[in-house]
Amino acid sequence: MKVECGWGRGDGVSEWLIENRIIGGRLLGMPPCFRHSRNVENEETSSERILSQDGKRVTLTGRTVNNPSGLMGGTHFNASGTQAMILEIEGNAKTRVQTKSGETLLDIPLTELAQRSVGTPEDGYMSPAIKIHRAVPEREFVFSYEEDYPPHFSNEETGYVYIRVIQSDGHTAWASPIWWE
Repeated sequence: MKVECGWGRGDGVSEWLIENRIIGGRLLGMPPCFRHSRNVENEETSSERILSQDGKRVTLTGRTVNNPSGLMGGTHFNASGTQAMILEIEGNAKTRVQTKSGETLLDIPLTELAQRSVGTPEDGYMSPAIKIHRAVPEREFVFSYEEDYPPHFSNEETGYVYIRVIQSDGHTAWASPIWWE
């Protein structure tokens, strides 16, 4: 499940201190999706970091630059855009996810997050916001398939095979070619 913060109008900088808690479940992992936000002209070190993490919660800090879509620096690679983290959760129908940033608290049952994303602005319309994306159950992203497939031999010594996967949502992944002798 992805937790993301940022957005907003204008040219401001948002400082974030976010705590994610898992109530009635377990936090298995938390790979960050941070982008270094050089908001100060000579800033060389990243402010985006995990402050603490255990099996029930993770606290992180970072900053974003407001990024109205379509304006200079909106979602361009030089903009700081949003900051995000992926929460890998083990839970059941009673599990809740609490995400707190400043005075904003989202306290959502995992069953509801399995159906839809939830978000809120920090300080009213057009202000920076925090969003918990729909929780994707493991059965929707884990796939296993095995097949013995002879390679196409371009000559008698080497062979190759192409692999292409098309997801139910139409997205495609591939590995090509895979060579062997």
